[in-house]
Amino acid sequence: MQVVPLEPSRRLSGDSGAVLIEAAIISPLFFYILFGIVELGLVFRDTLTLSAATQDGARTAAILGNDPAADWQIIQAVKRSMLAVPQSSIERLVVYKATTGATSSVPGTCKVATTTYQDTASFCNTYVQADLNATAAVKANYNCTPTGLSKGYCPSTRKVALTGVNSPPDYIGIYIEVKHKYLTGLFGSTKNLSSNTITRLEPQSLT
Repeated sequence: MQVVPLEPSRRLSGDSGAVLIEAAIISPLFFYILFGIVELGLVFRDTLTLSAATQDGARTAAILGNDPAADWQIIQAVKRSMLAVPQSSIERLVVYKATTGATSSVPGTCKVATTTYQDTASFCNTYVQADLNATAAVKANYNCTPTGLSKGYCPSTRKVALTGVNSPPDYIGIYIEVKHKYLTGLFGSTKNLSSNTITRLEPQSLT
């Protein structure tokens, strides 16, 4: 006696193969989307951290005004704000005089400097990894002497008075650039992220 398989059994057997094929096609796309979400989430985190760091640096600058150690304290404030980002990824931190107010742009020479740089013509100081890693023992080096690290835009000469020759208060800009490293390589190996915040120094005297 010959047994003929039922029609539903044949369909189920065919469906099983189709599921495997569909999984093979869909799985790469699924993982691509999943890893993409993770990568973009990390970029978003670093972007928010970077924005908060420039704001904290600008706030510190506004409060300290023409304190000779202002730039050193700005660096410390930025480092505290960027604990979520590897410090080794920070390319440069620029402290500059925003000569045209809130609409100023970062001086070109300082924005691209890859080593410690001071530009007295553009009123800016660029700090790199070595400066960010410096210990309190070299705090005195952040000064306005000919060999000082802050001579480009000297903290002690920043204007903080409401009237007179030391007025009006300067606008100061804080620019930070980091190199974000991708985990999966789906979007390349690295991406440069930057943030810029401009604020006005708080008045410290009438004249």
